[in-house]
Amino acid sequence: MKLYHGSAVPGIETLLPRVSSHGRPLVYLTDIETLALIYACNPLTPPDGYFPYYVTPDGELHYDEYYPGAFDDIFTGRSGYIYACEVSEELPRLDRMTWVYLSEAPVKVSSCEYVPDLRAALLKAEAARRLHIHRYETLSEKKLAGIQRMILREFTDPEKPVDPESEYARFCRARFPYVDELFWKDI
Repeated sequence: MKLYHGSAVPGIETLLPRVSSHGRPLVYLTDIETLALIYACNPLTPPDGYFPYYVTPDGELHYDEYYPGAFDDIFTGRSGYIYACEVSEELPRLDRMTWVYLSEAPVKVSSCEYVPDLRAALLKAEAARRLHIHRYETLSEKKLAGIQRMILREFTDPEKPVDPESEYARFCRARFPYVDELFWKDI
């Protein structure tokens, strides 16, 4: 089975497990090549990530702009690499994201494609209907309220306190004014 991995790092011959948001070293792969384009540009240092996408039950890939101009902010001027891997064994998948495959062992790369302009490649995928980009201005009030609740929940979860000076917090504070307000509410 052919699986893909997107990265900004050139010259990878073997994908090595890295500490992830799941707390243990893993290699992440997907069977959706267009999704690998999205993962080729992480605006944050792993294991943090910012990937506002979802896949519908019928397999359609969607990308939501969580703030005005988000798509251009993330992808303009960025390049990346799409690594393909031929995997013979059955790999486990994430429960709620069945298009994401996990490997605890290194995975050999079979080919690599350099993508000099990720924004252009994603717009081409959108034109070919392999990706649906939902611009911020087109999102419903209900959707925007849901996005705000989700992001605020990340910053108010007492089980996982967020350092207000962390890279992720700085990223969110610069783009979501309601996050920044959380840190000033007690003053």
